[in-house]
Amino acid sequence: FDEKRHDIVMTAMQGGSSYAQVIWDPTLGKPMINPETNKLDGYEGDVRIEVLNCLEVFPDPLAKNIDDCQFLIKAKVRKLDYFKTRYPERGDAVKEENAWLISSIYDLKSNAITSTGMAGASHQDQMKNAAIELVYYEKRCKDYPQGRMIVCANGVLLEDKELPIGDYDIVKFDDIKVGGRYQAESVITHLRPIQDQYNITRTKVADWVKKMLAGKYIAAK
Repeated sequence: FDEKRHDIVMTAMQGGSSYAQVIWDPTLGKPMINPETNKLDGYEGDVRIEVLNCLEVFPDPLAKNIDDCQFLIKAKVRKLDYFKTRYPERGDAVKEENAWLISSIYDLKSNAITSTGMAGASHQDQMKNAAIELVYYEKRCKDYPQGRMIVCANGVLLEDKELPIGDYDIVKFDDIKVGGRYQAESVITHLRPIQDQYNITRTKVADWVKKMLAGKYIAAK
């Protein structure tokens, strides 16, 4: 969690809110070797914390906080190899798809700018051999005493089961909490007007230096 904390806080400062999800990762842990075949049969698995930004989690629109959410939807772009490893029974059926989800397009464009420098990689390139993993979490109710979790990708149903721990495994972190509202505000939103004014001032200073400190021709009045 210490390794992820900086990412959680910075993501909240940029978008107003961020999320941390505790999941079971079957690709972690010590390798398990079959003594008969002497081949790898998988890994022991371990707990992993995943950081989600505000564009990857869709809450119940009537909720004021995450505890009030009757449902949550997580949408995250994954490589096709992820589906094959995570969902061995049906993961092979998931095919490449385009980033039709608006939030995924924005997220991919942001990654294209920041991940590989100024040139960046286009979001079309980032979607190659990838699909959007949609996870629907529903709170416990009369029909589903332990809640339920449905996972699909590109029209393929991957899982339909109870909530692993009987509750949401997603925790929300807010930057500037606003009373009575689910969505928090970002400190960057309040800093933008100050930054704009600073940029205008610096531009005028640079323009003044360019005009006033350049060499002048001396001529009779």
